[in-house]
Amino acid sequence: MKLSACTVLSLLFLLLPSCRVDDRLIQGKPFSPGDDVIVSDAGAFALGFFSPSNSFTPARLYLGIWYNGIPERTVVWVANRETPIIVTGRGAGSSAPTLAVTNTSNLVLYDAGGRVVWAANNVADAATNSSSASGAAATLTNDGNLVLRSPTGTVLWQSFDHPTDTFLPEMKLRVNNGHRFGDRLVSWKSPGDPAPGGLQHVWFEDSSHPACSRPLLFGGMSRLQLARTTARDKLVTDDVVPCRKPNIILWNGSRPLWRSGVWTGYRVTTEYVADIVYFAVVDVEDDAYVSFRLSNGTSRKRYVMSYAGKLELQSWNNASLRWDVLGTMPRTECSHYGYCGPFGYCDHTDGGEVVPMCKCLDGGRGCRRKEALRCGTGGGDGFLPLPDMKAPDRFVRVANHGFDECAAECRRNCSCVAYAHASLRSSHMGDSTRCLLRMGDLIDTEKIGAKAEGSETLYLRLAGLPTGKLYRAVSS
Repeated sequence: MKLSACTVLSLLFLLLPSCRVDDRLIQGKPFSPGDDVIVSDAGAFALGFFSPSNSFTPARLYLGIWYNGIPERTVVWVANRETPIIVTGRGAGSSAPTLAVTNTSNLVLYDAGGRVVWAANNVADAATNSSSASGAAATLTNDGNLVLRSPTGTVLWQSFDHPTDTFLPEMKLRVNNGHRFGDRLVSWKSPGDPAPGGLQHVWFEDSSHPACSRPLLFGGMSRLQLARTTARDKLVTDDVVPCRKPNIILWNGSRPLWRSGVWTGYRVTTEYVADIVYFAVVDVEDDAYVSFRLSNGTSRKRYVMSYAGKLELQSWNNASLRWDVLGTMPRTECSHYGYCGPFGYCDHTDGGEVVPMCKCLDGGRGCRRKEALRCGTGGGDGFLPLPDMKAPDRFVRVANHGFDECAAECRRNCSCVAYAHASLRSSHMGDSTRCLLRMGDLIDTEKIGAKAEGSETLYLRLAGLPTGKLYRAVSS
């Protein structure tokens, strides 16, 4: 007897569902666990039902997308991660969970009792858009994107717009543009539980002020999303924007674990990262997102927010048949948010240090000011420039200020302890400046080197320095 390739694979891998020729799901032809899997046209990804325990009689069942053709099942997207289907066993003739395209052009997951477990909830409305009420189909692309389209090809919904813990090549992670919340990557709760964990990257904008309403982006390896906390500083002039500058932040619940440097300019750019990944940051008038693609012929790669608290760039190793980790954030213990305390910084540039170490901003010990700020009395204060720094957290932005105006704004405000300034690159806004003032403790500062993304000069206010004169920073 001659066996088909599908039958041979099914015999070899008993835990995997049988093969399905189509890469599409159409109305009137739902599929169920155990006898169906949708595979993308080139065979890179598969869509189907799975249980994290890989049991023959799973207690919890999920609908997900995973890499096809590798022995280690690696799930990249889960539809019902918060609402697993509980399987208690079925008798003869009983129903099974199903995924179906409805006659209203929605994609719906039902449990064995016919109850809705999850739905795509696309924007199409059969009552107002009868042309999309029939003939819709869901297709799994070779990028790992599940796309629901109308008969005319209009995208009604796609899984790339609803990521879980994984960032795939060609996916676009977007910021809040005033009409939608930004995308986020949220870790699994544990290796056997796809439910949302406490670790995540959050990417959104606070639009409470016009200057905060545009998405602000940042490029570089492993920098996936932008975030802003609700903390705000008291404002001292009408020009100070009442919003915290966006950064890329890794969170554990409401507690930040790691933060990137502050954004340095609007741009459309592509960077060649790690010899294999083209990383693109795009900010145009009606859209803003970050994306990446791979060199031709390179192995599978993905960014994943791990349940262990790391943002990892992983690459599939065909020789060892496992995922290799090419990069992580945070990289070291010293990189963790606020690790060096107020008035301290983590030095990543000292060649003599095997492991990055905490140092003090003014070279003193204990990371406390050697002398209290005078603010115009007894000789006043001056500003010491510290190059190649990642600016501390919780700055406020002053709009329409050049470098000299930015320095003067901080100098005349006794609460301002440091400032940083940049001319925004390729800005499409009227204000092409970025003046940041810091009032209060200097938290989460790092020396990252001149070539690192987010590197800039931090001007530190110190007592006893002649006002109006800037000193060169002394190397640590």
